[in-house]
Parts: sequence; C-alpha cells; structure tokens
Amino acid sequence: MANPFNEQGWTEPNGTGRQGFDLLRSKWHEVPFHSMDRMYSRQLLEIPAEQLNQLWQKALDEQRLGMNYDVRGWYYELYHQFMSGKKIIDYGSGLGFDAITFASHGAHVTCIDVVENNLKVIKRLAEHRGLQNQITTIYLEELSSLKQLNDRYDVVWCCGSMIHSPFQFTRNECQILADHLKIGGRWIELGYPEQRWLNEGKMSFEDWGDRTDGTAPWVEWKDLSKINRLLEPFQFDIVLYFEFHRSEFNWFDLIKRDTTGNLENYAQKKAVFQYSLPAETENGDVPGVENYQKRIRDLESDLAGMKNSTSWKLTAPLRAISRMIKGGK
Repeated sequence: MANPFNEQGWTEPNGTGRQGFDLLRSKWHEVPFHSMDRMYSRQLLEIPAEQLNQLWQKALDEQRLGMNYDVRGWYYELYHQFMSGKKIIDYGSGLGFDAITFASHGAHVTCIDVVENNLKVIKRLAEHRGLQNQITTIYLEELSSLKQLNDRYDVVWCCGSMIHSPFQFTRNECQILADHLKIGGRWIELGYPEQRWLNEGKMSFEDWGDRTDGTAPWVEWKDLSKINRLLEPFQFDIVLYFEFHRSEFNWFDLIKRDTTGNLENYAQKKAVFQYSLPAETENGDVPGVENYQKRIRDLESDLAGMKNSTSWKLTAPLRAISRMIKGGK
C-alpha cells in the first residue's frame, strides 16, 4: 500500500503555505454546483446577475430539499436560528451556499477561499440579494492572508474544506482560525470518517482524493482524536459528533473551552437545543413552566416531522438531540 501520509510537495522552507494553496487552487476553481455536475467559477462570472442568481438558487434547492435534504437541508434546519446575529468564518466557502443562506438569516459571514473567482461569485450574489453588508471575503493566497482576520468570531464553519490537505498543513490553518474563535464559540466541520477510507481500500490520500472528489490533490479522514490534535493547545468540548449517510461523512460541532477558569463567556455549554428551566418559587411553583413545556412540545413536533420524512437519514443525531431536549444522557 502506498504511504497515505506522504506530504511532500505541500510545504516550502519559508512556511508561507503558498505551495499547498496553489495545489488546492488547481482543483477548486472547479466547484460542485448541481449534485451530478461541477462548474468553473469563471464561467459563472460570465452569466448576467439575475440568471446567475436563478441558477445558484436552483442548485441550492437541489441540495437542500426533497430527496437531497440530507445533503444540506438538515443542517440548515438545525443551525439557521442559531446563526442569526453571529459572526461566522466560512472557511473554504466555495460558491457560498452556506454563507449566503446563513447571511439571509441574519448572520455576518467572512468567506475565505483559495480561488478568487469563487469569492467574486459570492460577492455578485450577495449584492444581488442585498446582503453585501453581511458578507465579506478574504482571498486565501497564503497563510499570511489570514492576518486580515482582525476580530473574534462566534463560529468557524468548515463544511468539507479541512480534509483536502495533509495533517501538518491543515494544523497550521487550524491554529490561526482557532485563535480567532471566541471562548464559547463553535467549531463546526464536515469530514470523511476513517471507516469510509477503510471501506474504499485504504489507498494513499492522494489517490483517495482523486477517487472521492475528482482530481482533488488530497483527502484525509478525520475523527475526534485527529480534530483535537489539529486544534491543541486550544481545547474544545463536544456538542455533537456523529457519522451519517452509511459512514460516508462525519459531523463535528465543538465548543471552545475557557481554560483560564473564567466562566463569564462560557454560557453556551450545551448549545443548540438546550433550554434552562426557571428556578422554583418558595411555594414550589415554576414561573413560565407552560411556556417551557410548549417549547419542548414544539421542538418534539419538529423532530417528529423530520423523523417521518423519507429523506431524513440522520437517525443518530436526531436521537442525540431528542435526548438533550428531554434532559437525558
């Protein structure tokens, strides 16, 4: 078997990262558009704005509705309210399906990508939709490009973008991004699990990239242990972690821990679906308990609808969410 950890050709002595980003650029100017199709972002820039917007919306709907609900629709359902008002880094933003969706729900998103034309497509779409004040872009030419991040963010969002480079190269990126994440902020990432790599023949990561993502220079599996090693010395707790779609993908939702002992900014411990019951009064009553119970019923109703959907395949996270709502373990 070829050595899956051969990282030769990704780094240069000066440590700028440009060599590795050039490898990624050679692939990701061609981006997923429809479920069975890829397009070059420069081709999309040649299309009039209204037509581009219509094509983009059609492509998004194909990935989030109906039989493809389990591609993007499930996490839009899970996170769109949570993202409202948040400052988000969308790292490897591609054509902005996630960035524009979350911005339309009130998020402020910084899109970072290795392909400048991808970012130009996002900017055109944002302007057409009146979201230009909620979306900013950073062209990732080399690691020093991330110096443009001059704030602390609520969420680092990496939807499939952190699996396409070797471990040490990826770790250099993670260290910068994690440093810009607030205490109590969320690291949310989609990856490929080790089981998929095993099922598909334990090939070199270069060959696996070619197989899974069509000429991608590298694809590397992720698990919690590897994520923690990429992020250390920053420490995170688990909000959600699961494999889905026949172990083809895994999902990481982590919350940044305050290691100083100061809990002032660490109130989001259980995140998306946790509600705190109000304190009892002296006579044992709980003020507002009816509202609390209604919220629980509404959430359980939503979950029941998701479970009954023929396109909802993510049974593991649903069970986890249901247990959180009901106070279980």
